[in-house]
Amino acid sequence: MGNKLQLGYGRSKITPPLEKELCGFGYYLGRKATGVHDDLYAYCLYFSHKGKDILLVNMDLIGLSTDMVARIQNHLAACLFVEPDNVVLTSTHTHTGPPTNVLVGCGEPNDEYLIRLPELIAEAAVAAREDRREVRRICLGLGEATGLARNREGGDFLDEHLYSVRVERVAAQTVTILHYACHPIMNSCSEHVSADYPGYIIRALTEQGELGCYINGLCGNINPLKCMPDTMGTPEKLYEDGALDRILGDFASAIQEAYIGSEYRDLPLSEIVGSGEAAGPADAGIFSVEFIRVAMPLRPQSPVDIDAIVAEESEKYGSESAYLRVVRAWRDYQSDQIATKRRAGEPIFIENVGIYLLRLGSLILVTIPYEAFAEIAHELRCRRPDLYWIVAGNAPNTYGYLPTRVAMGRHDGYGYESFGSSFLYRHLPFAPEAAERLVEQIIAALDW
Repeated sequence: MGNKLQLGYGRSKITPPLEKELCGFGYYLGRKATGVHDDLYAYCLYFSHKGKDILLVNMDLIGLSTDMVARIQNHLAACLFVEPDNVVLTSTHTHTGPPTNVLVGCGEPNDEYLIRLPELIAEAAVAAREDRREVRRICLGLGEATGLARNREGGDFLDEHLYSVRVERVAAQTVTILHYACHPIMNSCSEHVSADYPGYIIRALTEQGELGCYINGLCGNINPLKCMPDTMGTPEKLYEDGALDRILGDFASAIQEAYIGSEYRDLPLSEIVGSGEAAGPADAGIFSVEFIRVAMPLRPQSPVDIDAIVAEESEKYGSESAYLRVVRAWRDYQSDQIATKRRAGEPIFIENVGIYLLRLGSLILVTIPYEAFAEIAHELRCRRPDLYWIVAGNAPNTYGYLPTRVAMGRHDGYGYESFGSSFLYRHLPFAPEAAERLVEQIIAALDW
């Protein structure tokens, strides 16, 4: 296709088998899938330009481990003859899907399913490659999706914008990316597999004749205003009454209305493909994926500190509680990690994580491997307002929560997101300046 940009779209079903545990909502619950409310999918957007391919893959999963990220990237690279680092992975963070070795005690992973998962995802990527068509126009939208979410952590910040990327193709369906930040927990502790509200958003786009992909934002402190209370009865009763469908459908309808009512501007294709075959470096356009490493400061904890934490939690919750099983697993893992780093001469209280920067001209998608707070995305947008930001949380993998300095201060560093969640992620709590360091390093990579 010469200097033309192409995009293909594909999706494949990744619904786990029944009678296997689901992930989220507490420790060692034994919550097994007894049914499927709606299927889980992997969505692939396959971009091509001048012999270079970039894949954006979004999955209806709670998140991925670093090992699973590598397995999926390598499998897709082998199937499609692309570079592994040109495969950018994101997850919706649904809490009614399969465990993926991310959270301790929140669902027992099904090894057989996880072994097959890269193959299932590859079906979407292969379909997207075959679907590639010339891109005719890209529109960037900004809408208002109010009254859907709340800041659950005690702060007052809430980004109620809906971000959309609408890609019109020659002789093919339009592909639309919708981007909003909210925890997908509207199903509550249901025992039926579900993609939660992201699946309903895709369904609404499909009914409108568009091919959809929903990229969840930084939702670490953002919950939906409405979700199914555990007290409302069994999943079967909820489905019979249609209550769950109404709540999920209303959320998706509000997002759809925000999308339709958005204000748009064109993203000139010349920003991506350049101004012509003879263009110099300054006019060559930006079509790239960059992988960077950022150093995240952790809160120093000595072995004595860690033992004291376990003793204190044991006194609060009981030494035989399921919660203490998670705390002890955290202690054992961190003790090994600290000893390993000390032997290797590595900084003990620095976490080096990988971040992807996918650039299509002034459109940028950045992956944040945390349940990060929404304020972080806002700060990135403020620092580089010349860019149109898609800030994907829990991507490509998930290490834990990342609060802001202000949020940590509200709870003296010991709230759930700042401290308690570290146990189930087997993660040391962050130093207060961690979120600021993340922003600085991403901006520095863009300015380099």
